[in-house]
Amino acid sequence: MTVSTDGSVLWWDIRKLSEAVESMPLREKGSETLLGGVSLEYDPAAGPTKFMVGCEQGCLLSCNRKAKNPADRVTGSYLGHTGPAYGLKRNPFFPKYFLSVGDWTVRVWNEDLKSPLLTSKHQPAYLTGGCWSPARPGVLFTSTSDGCLSCWDLFYKHNEPSLQVQLSDQSLTSFAIQESGAVLGCGTADGSCHVLQLSAALVDMAQNEKQGINAMFERETLREKNLEKAQKEAKVKARREAARHAELADTITEEDLANIEKEFFKEAGLGGVEGLTAAKKAVAAPAARTGSATTDAHADADQH
Repeated sequence: MTVSTDGSVLWWDIRKLSEAVESMPLREKGSETLLGGVSLEYDPAAGPTKFMVGCEQGCLLSCNRKAKNPADRVTGSYLGHTGPAYGLKRNPFFPKYFLSVGDWTVRVWNEDLKSPLLTSKHQPAYLTGGCWSPARPGVLFTSTSDGCLSCWDLFYKHNEPSLQVQLSDQSLTSFAIQESGAVLGCGTADGSCHVLQLSAALVDMAQNEKQGINAMFERETLREKNLEKAQKEAKVKARREAARHAELADTITEEDLANIEKEFFKEAGLGGVEGLTAAKKAVAAPAARTGSATTDAHADADQH
């Protein structure tokens, strides 16, 4: 299986590589816009027909090759990055959690949620790749465009890498880790390859680490679900308030006001324009008398 920036996923048979045996366009559900793929993730533990694609536009697509309807092969999308998603890997211990690497951040997701569980601070240089350690569930690695390799140990801290190694002054374009998790190889933009032996602290699993990382993932999942629920409730409340204010809004027209005024004067025995004029004069008369009395009082005071 391969993916390309031309917006297609292709399946191949190694016995006949002259042409692909099957293809799938990369489109979000309900959209006609093709998305360019730059990274591909397939883990049988997550489902034999499920895979994920990281796109040039920064979104992540969850796909199922054997969907009943071809249009439903893209089962979901996650809006994660402001640039191409160059890294996309499921956690080897907990397959429903995966990481994505793009722009200047690395993010950890739960496939059941649309928002990330964890998001790193923006790094000084552009990130070019990422993967989990196969030996420890809370360790992941990222590479950067300035030649730096970073190791993140989520069992101890989330806000910054536990280790950073400057391998080259060239961009790190690719890297892979041995199945045991002890040896890591990095390729650079100038064609060089660097092989690193990782320390035992990054390879040997700590006591209760697997349970601790799972508990942390579950805690962050619950927090995100509560936030999503609160946001939905706030939107529903806002809609209800808007509807209530619309019902209470004054919708009486000028014509309605004129008719009400006319009915009032009719009930009061003051009909037509003459009645309105008389009512206004009646209201104005006491005010005029009050003003006259006040003027006389001031005149008397001046005389004294």
